[in-house]
Amino acid sequence: MPPLLNSPIEPTQFAPNGMIVEVVKLQTIHHMNLKRIFGAILTILGTAGLIYTAFTFTNESAGVKEMIVFGVLGLIFFLSGIGLVKTTKDEG
Repeated sequence: MPPLLNSPIEPTQFAPNGMIVEVVKLQTIHHMNLKRIFGAILTILGTAGLIYTAFTFTNESAGVKEMIVFGVLGLIFFLSGIGLVKTTKDEG
């Protein structure tokens, strides 16, 4: 029998002991879908930052500097996530 190390893996092939070996191919995440997932995560984080800013603003439970930092970061995350989801083309 030829050595298995140098031969390409087929969906079904025989092992050295004569048993049939089934090889399962794993489906990978496409690059475009990964960008969309990252965009969705950024959008969710940005929304959470904006909601936290609004919450602290209404309750006056944080300083002005903290509200500005969370608000600006939330806005940046939100807009970049929306932009990433919007400009990524669908594959599949």
